[in-house]
Amino acid sequence: MNESINIDRIVQALSKVPETQLRIITLANTLPRVNDTFEYNALQEISDEVFAAVRESELYGQETSRMVRNLQVLMEATPNV
Repeated sequence: MNESINIDRIVQALSKVPETQLRIITLANTLPRVNDTFEYNALQEISDEVFAAVRESELYGQETSRMVRNLQVLMEATPNV
């Protein structure tokens, strides 16, 4: 398989990845702050949601790292890419 076909396959695969809206971003943008620090009582009130959002973000990061490694392997296996 030549390099342009490999590049096309990578681009096609990446274009199928859905956009992700991580809950942690939404929470961070909506929680009240005092002196640029999240307001503690507001965090406590939604602590279960915060923990779930943090876990979602961690899993997303792990999956992203896995995909980057896979792409690196593919690029190394393809000369002159």
